[in-house]
Amino acid sequence: METHSLSVCLCAIVKDEENYLREWLDYYRSIGVDHFVLYDNGCDIEPAPDIEIIDYRDRTCCQIDAYNDCYDRLGKQYDWFFFLDADEFLWTEQPLKVFLSDHKFSNFDGIKVNWMNMTDNGHIRVVNGDYSRDRFTEHSPILFPWNFQCKTLVRGRRDIHYGTSCHHPVDPVRLCDVKGRPALNKNRNATVIWVIAHIKHYRYRTVEEFAMKHKRGYPDMPLEQARKKISIDNFFRLNKKTVEKLAVLYDLM
Repeated sequence: METHSLSVCLCAIVKDEENYLREWLDYYRSIGVDHFVLYDNGCDIEPAPDIEIIDYRDRTCCQIDAYNDCYDRLGKQYDWFFFLDADEFLWTEQPLKVFLSDHKFSNFDGIKVNWMNMTDNGHIRVVNGDYSRDRFTEHSPILFPWNFQCKTLVRGRRDIHYGTSCHHPVDPVRLCDVKGRPALNKNRNATVIWVIAHIKHYRYRTVEEFAMKHKRGYPDMPLEQARKKISIDNFFRLNKKTVEKLAVLYDLM
């Protein structure tokens, strides 16, 4: 398939992402995404011709439902689907559609792409209303455990269904890593691969933004369960612990 004819749909469920959504949308438009399906779990989304907004307000544990709804409705209309979050930015060494059209992926239903977890760069709070990802240029060490985790870019026109994990569809699917090697473990790659492609994951950003995320939780799990994952211990697994950050946490949480 010629690269100019490839079509890409990006699906996400968004909750309280107003400060980040425009930058995220503009980025994916710039690399070639054609259509967005946003499941509104409580977020002010500005309408646009390339955005389909689905009302998922006041729903909990609904991320998998959103992914399956998107693929069931639109799966035959697009060549590729990205099921990503608003804090995840896919980077590819080649232009996106050149990467997706590489013949080494032709026998697979999906491509597993490693996370590159980004640190807080030592920032404490949001300054002058700047919520951009440009504030964060430092990534975690390559062998940091969370970098082994992946998200999956999946082909359209396949029998794709998501089960208990938002990271990958359920079997039977044929998945590979970004080098075109068969991948057996669905959630993780055996090694961390950042060349060719990776997903920059701005998981927590500043400690102030972490506190906001802890308060709102995740759309794919009950709030109390989410807060156990969005924990202070996890924040400091990724970021250096300082007295200043602890003071902000004490103030906000």
